[in-house]
Amino acid sequence: MLEKYFFEILVGLIFLISLLSTLIFFLAKRIQQQSSFAKESLKNTREKEKFILESLDIISKALIQEQCEVSEGCIRIRMLVDKSKMLDSSKKDYEVFFNMYQELKNFKTHEKRNELSKQEIMKEDIDRFKVEEKYQAKFLEAVQILHADVKELL
Repeated sequence: MLEKYFFEILVGLIFLISLLSTLIFFLAKRIQQQSSFAKESLKNTREKEKFILESLDIISKALIQEQCEVSEGCIRIRMLVDKSKMLDSSKKDYEVFFNMYQELKNFKTHEKRNELSKQEIMKEDIDRFKVEEKYQAKFLEAVQILHADVKELL
């Protein structure tokens, strides 16, 4: 009986082997693409994190050297610390960035600030200076800690 169906079985096995070979080839190709994509994604993540840390380093230096307004530095630091995967945004020392930001977030910036009258700008500036004064000591301590943490990671 085997002799009777030998060629049919042989053709069937050859077809099955070629089908499995094709499947293995495409699966290997897909794994290679996913591996390449994962490497590229990891590289992009590392570059983004490095950019965030370098930005935090520059901002913290500017604040320490009093080259930047405290409120502007706070807003920028808060956003970057929140985006960083290497810094723990829930760290007790960083609370001041988030607390101060909560009081600053409603102030007008950029085009919206330019649309305000001079009196409204003056009022916002006075209110902003009060917030800066309220947090300044804790904020500058936190900036020193952040600067040290960032230096350690760079």
